[in-house]
Amino acid sequence: MLIATLCLLGLFLNANAQTKQKKVRNVEVIFNTTNNDKDHDTYLYVSLNVHDFGDNTDYYLAKKDGIGGHWNNNSSNSVTLDLAGNYDLESYKNAFMKLHISPNGNDKWEFNYTVRITYLDENNESRTLEKNFDGKVLTQDNPDTSDPIF
Repeated sequence: MLIATLCLLGLFLNANAQTKQKKVRNVEVIFNTTNNDKDHDTYLYVSLNVHDFGDNTDYYLAKKDGIGGHWNNNSSNSVTLDLAGNYDLESYKNAFMKLHISPNGNDKWEFNYTVRITYLDENNESRTLEKNFDGKVLTQDNPDTSDPIF
């Protein structure tokens, strides 16, 4: 009887835990180029990562690779990242953005960017978390940046 009660309690707790998950549905990054454009032959690599301290490795939760095209001064460009799986918002607790450019020759890109994470809350309603990063500069000599989300 005790085992059956514990099993039922476990099923209830698991079902209850599942309803409290906040399932990530979309990760969008909006790049606002300021005074120095991104050249057409500069490719951008964007990823949302978490670090596993157990094996000292970064794993991506969402990414988009090889984004080319000219982004004019004072323009806005939106990129939707490809999710690596089905994640609960808790998976993003220590998440950080990684941006890398691969220019053909010289390029200096000045921009601000916004990360929008859309998720379903425990009531299955759509919610959005947003974080802004300003004053970013990437060049052929400094092609990487990393920013914490939370």
